[in-house]
Amino acid sequence: MAKQGGTMSSSEAYILNEIQNPAALRVVFDSIADGNETKEEIQEDTCLPDGSTEEILGGLVLLRLISRSDFGYEATSLSWDTGDRHRDFQLSALENLAKEATAEDWGKQAAVLLNYEYLISRNIQEFENNERALYEDIDYWIKKETDYRPKGDGEIYKHNDVKFANWTRLVEYLGLVHKVSGRQHTVYPDPELILASIRRATENYPVQGEKADIEVRDYLEWLDSNLLRIGYSTGGTVPEILTQCLFSLVRSRQIRLVEYGDAGSVTFTHLPNRAHSGIDQEANSIKLL
Repeated sequence: MAKQGGTMSSSEAYILNEIQNPAALRVVFDSIADGNETKEEIQEDTCLPDGSTEEILGGLVLLRLISRSDFGYEATSLSWDTGDRHRDFQLSALENLAKEATAEDWGKQAAVLLNYEYLISRNIQEFENNERALYEDIDYWIKKETDYRPKGDGEIYKHNDVKFANWTRLVEYLGLVHKVSGRQHTVYPDPELILASIRRATENYPVQGEKADIEVRDYLEWLDSNLLRIGYSTGGTVPEILTQCLFSLVRSRQIRLVEYGDAGSVTFTHLPNRAHSGIDQEANSIKLL
């Protein structure tokens, strides 16, 4: 997957410094999409204070959802159409971040999904947004296991309490983690985001026949490349956090996990109830209902 926009710019702002409160991201985006181009027009339309407007505009630029022009700001077209405006916004932002997070051509904002990949791959299901030991482990992993170097001097931006709290608020807004209470969060992607991603992935990996819509291995490969870094290799193992999410969609009767033809075998890590009527014993594919 090639990243749009060329090589990494060392002068570009770093998103974990830029967005401190993402709650108004879509409010400002919608204002621009409705034709408000200048900061003054956007402020008047949204009633946001000056500092908040600047922060949100900068964040939307880094999420590649708006662009600057000689006349002001212009909104890009959201690349998803699920029937839910906020979900389309989340998915479009995540898709843009995924374009940054490719080892062949890192974008500066790749840290957003690299952090999430670490949590998924290490099965870290709960964390606190100022958990120093965790963010230091993430820094060590990024430096040792990847060649992502966003700073002009060839180094990484090390996390601190502020950056990690900013990251947590952003990915909570994008539907990837959920606040329990205080600083405590759970790592669990919104099942509706995952359902939408399955629907999109089936367009790229169609299965012939009526029993299944996509093989699990193909879906994991698509998800890892196009929306969320989940640390997927070709081994066919579904991370536990994603397994739980798929099981939630089975329970809500939105998908079935089925056995299909000679599709490669799949390991669902700690699948809660393989005897569920919506899960075949040797499930290796997904059927949308």
